[in-house]
Amino acid sequence: MVMDWQIYVRVTKVHGLRRYSNARGSGFIFKVNLMDNSGEIVLMGFDEVAQQFASIFLEDACYKISDCRINIQRCGLYTAIDHKHELVLEFFTQISPIAAFQPKFTPRLTLIKEIPNLSNDILFINTIGIISDAEDPFIYSAKSGRQTLRRNIKLVDRSGYPVWLAVYGNQASEISDAVLNEQVILIKDVKIVRFGENKFNLHMWFQTSIMLIEPSGKKAEDLRVWWKAERNNERQRLMIGHDSIDPETHQTNSTPATLVTESFVQVEERISSCIAKGSKGEEYFNLIAVATIIKRENVIYAGCPVLLCRKKVTEITQPTSSGNQPRLGYFCRNCNETYNHFKYGFAVKLFLKDYSGGRWVTIFNDAAEEFLGQSPDELIKLREDLSGFDFEHVMNKNLFKRYVFRLKSYVSNFFEDHRIEYNVISLTKPEPRSISYGLIKEILTLEST
Repeated sequence: MVMDWQIYVRVTKVHGLRRYSNARGSGFIFKVNLMDNSGEIVLMGFDEVAQQFASIFLEDACYKISDCRINIQRCGLYTAIDHKHELVLEFFTQISPIAAFQPKFTPRLTLIKEIPNLSNDILFINTIGIISDAEDPFIYSAKSGRQTLRRNIKLVDRSGYPVWLAVYGNQASEISDAVLNEQVILIKDVKIVRFGENKFNLHMWFQTSIMLIEPSGKKAEDLRVWWKAERNNERQRLMIGHDSIDPETHQTNSTPATLVTESFVQVEERISSCIAKGSKGEEYFNLIAVATIIKRENVIYAGCPVLLCRKKVTEITQPTSSGNQPRLGYFCRNCNETYNHFKYGFAVKLFLKDYSGGRWVTIFNDAAEEFLGQSPDELIKLREDLSGFDFEHVMNKNLFKRYVFRLKSYVSNFFEDHRIEYNVISLTKPEPRSISYGLIKEILTLEST
């Protein structure tokens, strides 16, 4: 449908001319994002028309456009622009530059905590956050074999929810200063990558996503103020970590956290009743216990270099006529990607004992590093030492010491038998006052029943 109209717009993104190929043939496609005071819309061109107009549009430039075809939006799955129509360039389309102006329209920004509740049909969103953490850059190999720089950064917004964002190419290099200075980032048309129930991260999409570092506007300023207050609150919490005592009342000035603990027997009784009702038996609980045995075999594995994954990787080789097997990379089944390097991880088996008995548990990565006091790379060097003295010292030094273990239980099926397995999420040294308050809470609960 072509109508007699004209619009005055600002170009917010030029996606560039690219070649496409499908079952119906091949050709060229060109796309830009346009904005005025009323909203945003996508402008597209195909084949000869795309080649004719591709060199005209510049990002952040303003134009008067008329005589386009109006279609029902077909690319809605690949953009966060929610306009129900799109514009299509024709040979007779009129385009002329105009004086620059800044549209008053503000795109809707999705809070990070809202993402799990979005329909699975929504693949792209706009959001804003502040950088709270980051991994080191690394070389990423795509399925096509293309290699590029990648960096994973953690964003958090005023909802308090964090999310990992994968940034590629030049943007991964440019973001270094933003990481160091905890800057605000606004991202448009960022892709949601879902991998399990309520589990997701965000990826900068090569051809559509836009990143603005330290943007202006009220939402960005509100986020900076909120983050500064959060950081100050965190410092205050650290400063009052040791309770002071009032000299007149001889009472502490702060109330300790309440720690509720359970035993293996209590948890397994509850899980057994859940299994009978068809539940998966997943439970999170705190346990005060000691490790009495630690297995030495297979404590270190080759893992995925992506911090959010860390699953085991498989070395990929290809035999040659000379009999050599050159390494092609490391394949992660969880990410379905091949990387040119891996990162060592921990998977340590511990036998934990509490007052109700003992169970084998598995402790991974950060928690294992906390328990052993060594990184995987450091432990490998100790294990290669011919004397083996230091390695044994590291493995044994924390046996028979009391810790508060945060555990996750789950049920694995072995033929017709149900087995309850345990993974250690984290561990801390016991804090007597917190444990005492937890016991008092349990006593009061029993008294009320």
